[in-house]
Amino acid sequence: MELVLIQQNDTHGCLNAHPEFFWGDPRPFYIHCGGFSRIFRYVIRLKQQHPHVLFVDGGDLFHGTGPLVLSKGEAVLPLLRQMPLDAWVRGNWDFAYGTQQLFSLISQVPAPALAMNAKPISGKVNPFHSHMIREIGGIRVGLTGWTYPFVDQTMPPSFSEGFTFSLNIDDMRKVVHQLREKERADLIVVISHMGLPLDIKSGNLH
Repeated sequence: MELVLIQQNDTHGCLNAHPEFFWGDPRPFYIHCGGFSRIFRYVIRLKQQHPHVLFVDGGDLFHGTGPLVLSKGEAVLPLLRQMPLDAWVRGNWDFAYGTQQLFSLISQVPAPALAMNAKPISGKVNPFHSHMIREIGGIRVGLTGWTYPFVDQTMPPSFSEGFTFSLNIDDMRKVVHQLREKERADLIVVISHMGLPLDIKSGNLH
């Protein structure tokens, strides 16, 4: 069985396709990238060609351009409701409008929001799932999402109000162990918005 995994990441409110700058050899170049309608058509076409496709988002969906900032992220909601996302993780800029607005945005998107290392203070409801199982073609795929662990240290205080963030490797191991042993996952996919250095630091979770 062939499983096709697609991840979109850091869309930052770029609703339309646009030129993106890339470094290359012998010289830099531009490629026409992004655009929600373009991504939607690509994923749907791929799903028609391959029966087993997993489509995830790596965070920073709700902030970055005028329409999103002016609407506090709500401008992108009609598009996200149409996107065939299986799961998504929250990025650091998704907390830009405060946790209550983020909770409202999350409640209006069908796909589960993952963030095992962002936890509410005592007594608060956690809108994030630490992990989930998605069965595709008879294969149990375990997914867990890790958001940027220093939102409360590097971003304005309003971003993290009511939440704590961590880079606790033992907690990550527990989630992976639960997916393997209790949830009987055949494959584990980590959707991370931590950045490459922290991904490498937390990479050995055996």
